[in-house]
Amino acid sequence: MTIHLTDLQAMLPALALIVGAFIVVAAGTVVRPEKRQGVSEFLCYFSLAFALATVFLRLAHRGDDRPVALEGFNGSVRLDDLALFMTLTVIAATGLTVVLSADTMKGLESAQGEYYGLLLLAAAGMMVLVEAMELITFFIALEVLSLALYALSGLLRRDARSNEAAIKYFVMGAFASGFVLYGMALLYGATGTISIPQIGAQIAAGAAGPKSLVTLGFVLFAIGLAFKVGVVPFHQWVPDVYEGAPTSVTAFMSVAVKAAGFGVLLRLLLTAGRPEAETWGTLLWALSILTLVVGNLLAIGQSNVKRMLAYSSIAHTGYILAGVTSLRGAGASVAQMQEAGAAAIYYLFVYTFMTLGAFAFLIYAGRGDKDAEEIGDFAGLAKRKPWAAMAMTVFMVSLAGIPPTAGFFGKFLLFKAMVSAEEYTLVIVGVLSSAVSLYYYLRVVVYMYMKPEGEGAEAPRLGFNSALVVFACALFTLALGLLPAKYLSLSYQSIHSLLR
Repeated sequence: MTIHLTDLQAMLPALALIVGAFIVVAAGTVVRPEKRQGVSEFLCYFSLAFALATVFLRLAHRGDDRPVALEGFNGSVRLDDLALFMTLTVIAATGLTVVLSADTMKGLESAQGEYYGLLLLAAAGMMVLVEAMELITFFIALEVLSLALYALSGLLRRDARSNEAAIKYFVMGAFASGFVLYGMALLYGATGTISIPQIGAQIAAGAAGPKSLVTLGFVLFAIGLAFKVGVVPFHQWVPDVYEGAPTSVTAFMSVAVKAAGFGVLLRLLLTAGRPEAETWGTLLWALSILTLVVGNLLAIGQSNVKRMLAYSSIAHTGYILAGVTSLRGAGASVAQMQEAGAAAIYYLFVYTFMTLGAFAFLIYAGRGDKDAEEIGDFAGLAKRKPWAAMAMTVFMVSLAGIPPTAGFFGKFLLFKAMVSAEEYTLVIVGVLSSAVSLYYYLRVVVYMYMKPEGEGAEAPRLGFNSALVVFACALFTLALGLLPAKYLSLSYQSIHSLLR
């Protein structure tokens, strides 16, 4: 097969990170040990900056009647508005994680090359995943990001919790991949094609195989993706993996995987699954309610803040899934479909900053070589680190959905889309779940401001990079709530490109 310039242009952001990953790993074998981490960070920044420049360059060439879309490798990948916005989200999450890693990985042998290489490979897999327009490319990208994350979860080889996290993640992830692969096989058997748009065309034209085969294929596909993003009842791995993995890896997984997973889910549902809206709509409706209820209720009883944020991540998956479910009730209205999809996309973007900032705070507020994980570690933090405590308050308030933060505006858009689609049950469950979440989010704030600090604790950690991430995320969390217009416009354009 001849590779053309447009093929490379369509995958340029991902290719930048793939090349950067190999250079980072190679550099780790020739650079002196004391300089390896610094060199690795610089190469990561350079690769991410190049990928970001390509995204902005494509966005600068778009217009209202001129969508930015590049197809490559015979239609296997498509760099359109959705892929660009999700790529922007992944780059933001990866860049902030690299900055954060300067504190968490400092002095560790595992940080000398392979950590940063795996981080870039995982991000590249996510970018290709949201670009994929046929099933084989989709599955390869899914496995690239999954294998990199398995290794990152078990990076602390002498830590029993990290080893346990890697094993659980690998076993459950392999199980989920089997569901995805089986669903792909059934869809191929029913339609005779692996192209996602052609699958949708075959189903819409009534030329697909038995309806039961198509239905089962979509169900298995949805179950596999539900494992990846932590939807109840496929969430069992999330709290243990989030707790056991290095905190910087947990922060990255909690936001980037969700962005890529829901990005590809929207592409599949709006490109191939629109004729089967009744089937997947009912399934997603039940899963979203279950995820909202279970995630919030299990978060209440957690004294370990890292585990609480893990269950919080599950609950927020439920909010986004409820927004995606609203697509089924939009019927033939393109405007309502666009509203529901754009709300989910925008929420994924703002969720990146408020959640990654909260995990970064665990590192910054730590003492000695331990992160601040237990709720007792937060006692008196407002006196010791007042500005950081204020930033953590912003994250907790935003995650709870209180104005004027980005979390409030994101939830407002999701609930508005549900009301427009007449999904009133989802709205009621979502609002009640948000009310429940106030308890465990504000509990952290109460400990920081109203509980006395314990005596005899280790000296506080001085982490410049983690402080930088905390304040940057707090700034974005407020800015995206007060000035959301530009990013909301990109969200609408992302969905509009799928509905043309």
